[in-house]
Amino acid sequence: VLTRASVRDILGLMERPAESVVPFELAREIATREGAKAVLDGEIVRLGRSFVVSARLVSALDGQELATFRETAADEDRLIGALGELSRAVRERAGESLRTIRASSELERVTTPSLAALRKYVEGSALADESGEIDRGLALLEEAVALDTAFAMAWRKIAVLLGNEERDRARAIAAVVTAYRHRSRLTEMERLLTVGYYYTRGPEPNGDKALAAYEEAIRLDSTSTSALNNAGVVYGEKRDYERAEAVYRRVVALPHTFGGAFTNLVQEQIRNGRLSALDSTVAAFRARFPESNDLWEAEWYAVWGRGEIDRADSIGRAVFTRARTSRQAIRAAAATADLAAMRGRWREGLRWWTRRSEAMMRALPSTANRLNFALDTAQQVAMLDGDVDRTRAVIARGLALYPLDSISPADRPWDLLSDIGATIGDPAMARQALAGFERDGAPTARDPMGRRALYSAHVALAERRWDDAVDLLHEADRRTTVFPRYALVQIGRAHDRAGRPDSAIVYYERFLGTPDPQPMVDASWRAPTHRWLGELYEARGDARKAIEQYSRFVELWSEADPELQPQVAEVRSRLGRLRAKVG
Repeated sequence: VLTRASVRDILGLMERPAESVVPFELAREIATREGAKAVLDGEIVRLGRSFVVSARLVSALDGQELATFRETAADEDRLIGALGELSRAVRERAGESLRTIRASSELERVTTPSLAALRKYVEGSALADESGEIDRGLALLEEAVALDTAFAMAWRKIAVLLGNEERDRARAIAAVVTAYRHRSRLTEMERLLTVGYYYTRGPEPNGDKALAAYEEAIRLDSTSTSALNNAGVVYGEKRDYERAEAVYRRVVALPHTFGGAFTNLVQEQIRNGRLSALDSTVAAFRARFPESNDLWEAEWYAVWGRGEIDRADSIGRAVFTRARTSRQAIRAAAATADLAAMRGRWREGLRWWTRRSEAMMRALPSTANRLNFALDTAQQVAMLDGDVDRTRAVIARGLALYPLDSISPADRPWDLLSDIGATIGDPAMARQALAGFERDGAPTARDPMGRRALYSAHVALAERRWDDAVDLLHEADRRTTVFPRYALVQIGRAHDRAGRPDSAIVYYERFLGTPDPQPMVDASWRAPTHRWLGELYEARGDARKAIEQYSRFVELWSEADPELQPQVAEVRSRLGRLRAKVG
């Protein structure tokens, strides 16, 4: 039974006066929103001196009339007695009637006057969060905002899904800005969630403001999935991995959780070194959402986190082969590409990156994605053989076909161009990327100074200014605007090239010893780091450590591309000499 207070709350979400008269159709909509099975409607009709008191019990879900009740009062003095008899009849028969019908699901409490828009919001959110059907979920959410253009929480959800998929940043920004613009019409809880996300992924990112909003939302409702999960995201971005893991543990235990919370938890468990907990988290995900299209991601992270590379590779290939969603195809292809590259099979990796790019373009055939496809190819060429001229030629062809000025400023790939410029030692390219960031990215960056430090570090690396690169990478790392392990390996490499072997060893070892649920940095840098460490230990005269590092390099690159086999042969020769020396 809904209380008057509950009815007033729902009327507020429907943007109706709290003391509105509640006619039957409005009562049925309120019952539908709250998941009530039925509505009791009644009337009193006067016939001369007598009265007829009647009631009907109606299914909220489909309007079916479940039971009718009728009493007659001979006059006004007997009216109260007739009402009593009617009430008793309702209590006696209502339970039996309600057992014969299916309850409607309680619809989420979000502000919109449109029941149709609310239904699409709930269905779209469930498809995305519980089944991993991102594209279908987005389509329904777009239908919801078409029905109610001021539906702030639907706009927010669109921004969240696009942000999670890392696609169409301009559209995601527009969605969160629209949600934020309508925040004044929301309940306090909705407003806090909207403000929190605006400062997490909107045009004015501010982690402290976002976290303040989410923590206040948690104080209002300690079981809010959105508030807790998004607080975990911000903790993770601040590298407070212990608090992030603790929050995600709370999220997965909630009655209304979602699949992504389990995947988030697995990643934090890897970062915190709790590998023994991975299987139980995956099992809990499987038990809660056995049909989720995203379950494989948690399984993949778990085996990758334990170092079971062959199993991770098998999972990625199998998922891509039977992919039912664009997310499955994109992420499975990317993971398989990274593992191939890490093993020195760059040509195979490039084929998988091509499959990823094709899946991206099927999901979103934008100019930005087409250019990213070309730049991904250039990056693979740069890492494969360091052919600067060939890398530049690939980039030039891509930019000729898809000019930067044809792409939204928010989607221009300055990050990738900056990285390639540092990798191939092209100062002009790195400086062009820095200038592009200042123009297009700095105004909406989470931390412009931190991002500027990373771009400037790439310029310094390209210009072989090793000391400047070290300082700038430390600054970017301190401000958490660079992947931590990427900073470690690049700082190590700068020390190495500057002739500081002891410092290089420290950072290379930290890079290899830091757990990471994501394979992207390892794809390019794990195997080379083993080789560089082997060389440094050999030069220091530490044969056993040199053997250990060289052996890991050879194990990773034993089936590397032919172009890389001379490096493998050289390391095998070094291994032979060292093993003969130590006996």
